Amino acid sequence: MKKKYAAILMLVMMFVLLITGTCNAGIADEVKKYANKDAMKQEIEQVSDNTVSLIRQVAGTVAAVFLAIAFFFYKFSNGDSQRIMKAKMAFGGMLVSLFVVFKTELIVGGFLGLLNINL
Repeated sequence: MKKKYAAILMLVMMFVLLITGTCNAGIADEVKKYANKDAMKQEIEQVSDNTVSLIRQVAGTVAAVFLAIAFFFYKFSNGDSQRIMKAKMAFGGMLVSLFVVFKTELIVGGFLGLLNINL
């Protein structure tokens, strides 16, 4: 059970590092390129928009997978309480994924705020 939680924690940490790396990718080099602050701001907005779309696509796919898993666990549970509990947990995962889909802009904005980037 501890290995499972460690693997989940590792995936979450990799996802967070991926997001912050995507938002911060090449910003120092871009500062030198652009003398115009508006051009740099547009570049950062483009990177953040791409990040938002990537996260939405991934979270939407994960939500669909969780919904399918929940459906099959519930449909084929035959009254088994453990399978019904697994279906409820998968449905909860789907709800969390949908929350991420709808709040992605807020999440990415929070990471940009941590990097002191105000758009």
